[in-house]
Amino acid sequence: MSLKRKGTDAIPPVTAQVLLVVGLILASFCNPAFPEDNTVYQDAAKSGADEGHRSSRMASYRGDKFQYYLNKGFEAYMQNDLEQAIENYSNAVKIKRSPIFLAYFNRGSAYLKKGDYNAAIDDFTKVLELKPDLISAYLSRGNTWIVKGNTDKALEDFTLAIAADPTWADAYVNRGTLWFKLGEFEMAWNDLAKSIQIQENSPSCLVGAAHFLATCPDEKFRNGPLAVELSRKAIQLTHGLKGMVKTPSSPEVMTYTHLALAPQYDALAAGLAETGDFKGAVEAQTQAISLLEAENAAHKIPEYTARLKSYEEKKPRREIPVK
Repeated sequence: MSLKRKGTDAIPPVTAQVLLVVGLILASFCNPAFPEDNTVYQDAAKSGADEGHRSSRMASYRGDKFQYYLNKGFEAYMQNDLEQAIENYSNAVKIKRSPIFLAYFNRGSAYLKKGDYNAAIDDFTKVLELKPDLISAYLSRGNTWIVKGNTDKALEDFTLAIAADPTWADAYVNRGTLWFKLGEFEMAWNDLAKSIQIQENSPSCLVGAAHFLATCPDEKFRNGPLAVELSRKAIQLTHGLKGMVKTPSSPEVMTYTHLALAPQYDALAAGLAETGDFKGAVEAQTQAISLLEAENAAHKIPEYTARLKSYEEKKPRREIPVK
């Protein structure tokens, strides 16, 4: 697979500057310390949970109140009972047992989803005091700064994330996505291309690049056929992974990432529209809409439906930068 923009012969070199990223991580959880085929894990794989953490050492805590509160917090979050999730994670924090950073991280994620952004930032900051190598904490705090409208703080956090681990592909995806939204297209492409150089079989990396190539307002960056290729590969990989992929976040923590299919079909639709295949775009966007509710993303239905209408009118999608 050759990553080429329109009018280019190769992936442009990644710039030396380490800048901004938008957050795509919405929530993180501590998974129960039971076998991976347990009911809660299976439910997580089927849900809209974006990411989950568990400690490899937690098996030794079975029956412990700390583990109990982490598990109950996870279950409450899965049921969208954020108040109960926060209460359980707060109880875990009070016990002050290692790995306490997970309780802070998960509670911060619940605060973020609830819209209590100051509390979320406080918790993610505490996580980084306890576990400065947990890259997802930088990303989550940066994401929270973004929704608060403070891109300078977000820039600082995502700079730290990439500096801490330059091989963390999703950090480049997130940074590239925000560069895209800010209208910095060259920087956006540099990061998105870099993410695929690092992990060419990562659905999130593939979709990030596909979305950019399909919808960039600057024609020289658009490449509809490649956007379609990347989107279809992401969808195929996600089905092969059964919607859940695990990667080590640190020696202690395994990260379980739920791969939502709706954004992948959304990117495919945009790519097809860019190639002029509006019939295919309508079909792909309809599929994306049908997946939203099952993936706990029903709030995106109006946005996705507006895109569907655009494709029905034979209009390609263009992202308008936020200035």
